[in-house]
Amino acid sequence: MKYIHKAFELNDGKESDTAIELWFYCYAVFPGLFSDSKQKIEALLEKGVRSPHWDFSEILKIAKVENHPDYEQLVEFDKMITEP
Repeated sequence: MKYIHKAFELNDGKESDTAIELWFYCYAVFPGLFSDSKQKIEALLEKGVRSPHWDFSEILKIAKVENHPDYEQLVEFDKMITEP
């Protein structure tokens, strides 16, 4: 958790590929702790922020094992974020 907060701090609020990757990770792994993560991802996507070719496959595996409450939405976000 400490490293997530540090990564956000270093990103300094920028609407960047790093930001959308961080919010995806938070939504996938800690949806209860980062309750606004889904909205943050949607807002960044709406602004055109993407991370083409990024690989979220391991994060998706974790989310599936942990029975993420909206796994299908994660899969959709993955496609929207990573496809060129």
